[in-house]
Amino acid sequence: MIEKLKKVDPSRLLNRSSIDLNNKVVLVDFWTYTCVNCLRTLPSLKSIYNEFRNNGLEIVGVHTPEFEFEKNPENIRRAIRELEIEYPVINDYDYFIWNEFENRYWPAHYLFDKSGKLVHTHFGEGGYEELSEIISSLLSINKKPKVEEDPSYYFGTTPETYLGNLRGEIANGPSCYNSKCNYYVLPRRMSIGRVFLEGYWDVNEEFITPDDEYSRLHLIFRAKEINAVIDPSGIETLNYSIDGEEMSKNLDYSRMYNLFAEKDVREHSIIIKVPRKMRLYVFTFG
Repeated sequence: MIEKLKKVDPSRLLNRSSIDLNNKVVLVDFWTYTCVNCLRTLPSLKSIYNEFRNNGLEIVGVHTPEFEFEKNPENIRRAIRELEIEYPVINDYDYFIWNEFENRYWPAHYLFDKSGKLVHTHFGEGGYEELSEIISSLLSINKKPKVEEDPSYYFGTTPETYLGNLRGEIANGPSCYNSKCNYYVLPRRMSIGRVFLEGYWDVNEEFITPDDEYSRLHLIFRAKEINAVIDPSGIETLNYSIDGEEMSKNLDYSRMYNLFAEKDVREHSIIIKVPRKMRLYVFTFG
């Protein structure tokens, strides 16, 4: 793990032309714009930044992509604008900084004092009050911004579900097993938390994509919300149903989309009528 903060290569900056970290307390935030856990940290990070930015704190977002389309700098810049991120963000498209830190998590926070020495780390959501107190102490000021300590995680919800064959698994395999066969038959019964496909599909390392206009995806999940990382590939609308109720979502670019949300954690079923060319990467739940 890196123990001393190094200079930032300005050519990697996405929303700044330069950055000065001299004599500043620096929080390095590893994130990626389709990671729901990273997105949940943003409100608290923004509160901390707004409270301490004029007292010597700088936050540096290191955007390290999980999926291939997240390497596109225009996609990242669009996400930065829509998420209203004001602190500088670095494009770590080749995992250079990730590997320097020996990092393994999204999100991950590394806090450095004014001399550039690493003084605090935190992996995953939460820990915002502790982080705020340490920053306040390093800056020798008495401030405590209002932060959301509950990371909006609910025990008993369906876990993050990848769809590509590198990290995911389709519950019902194709009806035959030669290299050209990719036809999926829906079983009579489906188990909760597992993805079932219907029709012709291509299953790749990172994503799945349908091979005909009648392809469907079926999933029973337990949560209060469901999100999907989607590459629309030019498709403007996604049609689906939740518990039999027809819904649709307008699509713009490759990112995470919220498909459904309510107040309580309950069991639901979703059926997605996926158009050809569209790519589905992962489901996340809250």
